[in-house]
Amino acid sequence: MTPAEMAVMQSHRSMYRYRHSPLSAKQEGAFFNGYVRDSCPFCGSARIGGCGTDGNGARRWRCHGCGRTFTPMDGTIFQGHRLPMSERCEFLVQTFSFESMNGLIREECRPKTTLPYWMAKLF
Repeated sequence: MTPAEMAVMQSHRSMYRYRHSPLSAKQEGAFFNGYVRDSCPFCGSARIGGCGTDGNGARRWRCHGCGRTFTPMDGTIFQGHRLPMSERCEFLVQTFSFESMNGLIREECRPKTTLPYWMAKLF
């Protein structure tokens, strides 16, 4: 590679690491604990009670109506997430900044099938 190509590659990698720095499990749990549940996302019952925490430290609740347990993520676009929270939040910011889907795919080096899936969960 030429020196110019190396400089561009290093700059791109540095910016990527900066924009995609993951939250620690503790920080992610604290982020989700800011959302307090008042009803079950599955049956809508208001009869819920605390049920400990999950592996990230996010609170868990148990519904006394249907008996299921749930976290703050259940019933939201973050349910079943496998990506770092920082990347999901970056996606939301980019989505509401009116950038094109092709631009988001190109900028974040995501597969073409990921964004339509995330958009469907969002809307």
